[in-house]
Formats: sequence, C-alpha cells, structure tokens
Amino acid sequence: MAAEAQAIYVRRKAAAAAVSAAWLAAGAVFAVAALIALHVALAALLGQHFNFAAAVGIVAAIDIVVAGGFIVLARRRDPIAEEARQVRQQALMAARKEVPLGLVTGAAPLVVPIAASAIRRWGWRGRR
Repeated sequence: MAAEAQAIYVRRKAAAAAVSAAWLAAGAVFAVAALIALHVALAALLGQHFNFAAAVGIVAAIDIVVAGGFIVLARRRDPIAEEARQVRQQALMAARKEVPLGLVTGAAPLVVPIAASAIRRWGWRGRR
C-alpha cells in the first residue's frame, strides 16, 4: 500500500514539475519579448536626442553594465560553503591519519570512519 502511494506521489510530482517547467518556459519567452521591446523603446527615446547609432550604443553600454553586475553577483562565494569545504578537508586528512596505510585508497578514507562510527554506536550485534 505504501509503495503504491509512493508511486502515485512520485508520478504526480513529476507531472507537476513538467507542467511547471512548461509554464516557466512560456513566461521566459514573454519576459525576453518584453526585454526586447524595452530595448527598442529606450533606443527610440534616446534616438530623439542622439543619432540612431549612438542611441543603440548607449543601450548596449547599459546592457554591458547590467551584465557585469550579474556576473559579480554570480561569482560571490558562500562563506558557509567555504567553511564546510575546509571542515571536509580537515576531516579527510584526519581520517587518512587514523586509517591503516593499506586502506587509504579509493573511498576507504570515507567508508572506514563511517563504519567505525556505526559499529561503536550500534555495537557488534547490530541494532537492538
């Protein structure tokens, strides 16, 4: 019963995600069209004060500044993620020191400490 309910849930969530993706794509198309119309209107407005090439150049310069701002925002580092990376590196280095030399290959530096922790937690006979 639970498996059937889970299957229905997963199918419904996948279908909802697909429908949401389609609506998002349609919205993105209209957002791009609105952005293009805004550019044309801005160039036409600037065209009243400058020649057409200068007006389009001003709009392009504004676009470059906005794009640069987005690039700066995208390149920001997450301090919590950086700290987590450092903690992971320290834990891996500590695990390598604790594991016998023959086991320090592949995934062993991760598996052995996890297994040792589970054995200490549950005891040798498993869960009670």
